[in-house]
Amino acid sequence: MELVPGKTTAQAGLHFKVLEKEYVLPADSGRLDIPVIIYNTDPLLAEKAVRIMLQLKPSGDFATMFPKLDSAKIIFSNRLEKPLWWEIWQGELGEYSRVKHELFIRVSGAKQLTEDRTDWQATPKVLYHTRRFRAFLANPQTWVAENPEEGYVVTPGANGTLEFYHSENTAKKYILTRNPADGRYYFTDEDGDPVI
Repeated sequence: MELVPGKTTAQAGLHFKVLEKEYVLPADSGRLDIPVIIYNTDPLLAEKAVRIMLQLKPSGDFATMFPKLDSAKIIFSNRLEKPLWWEIWQGELGEYSRVKHELFIRVSGAKQLTEDRTDWQATPKVLYHTRRFRAFLANPQTWVAENPEEGYVVTPGANGTLEFYHSENTAKKYILTRNPADGRYYFTDEDGDPVI
């Protein structure tokens, strides 16, 4: 197995552990798991995704006959990417942004929603999470006051802003800016737009 140079953007040693020269398939097996150890040390992974493209190579014992089936692609970053379930429940969640996704996970406690709208048993749970999240976005201060067990606080920030964060993680703060048109506070996403 080897990296496909033109299709691999991740750097060995920086983004992942250097792969072994070869891996041995045990005599009593038709399957081998290849360990790919990913590193979270490059700060640029918060801004972009990188890719590892692997291709099986023939050996003295095994041939490779199906190039499209003999390869694997691993894409990773240190940021949230838009999940399929967001598209499915966009009517409840609204437009996607990474900041909105982070806030949804923090407030709802759900990391994933069902990807099947026909599962009538899952719909009430999804609606619980999405409507709780919408109530939070509408008034974060009220949500914090009504859910003290969650451990989040809203404190005054600079220039009339507010800061939302977990009391045990003061390093990760979300800024709320007051909109003079309606008097409400809004989070700002990665593009500088209000999170609604």
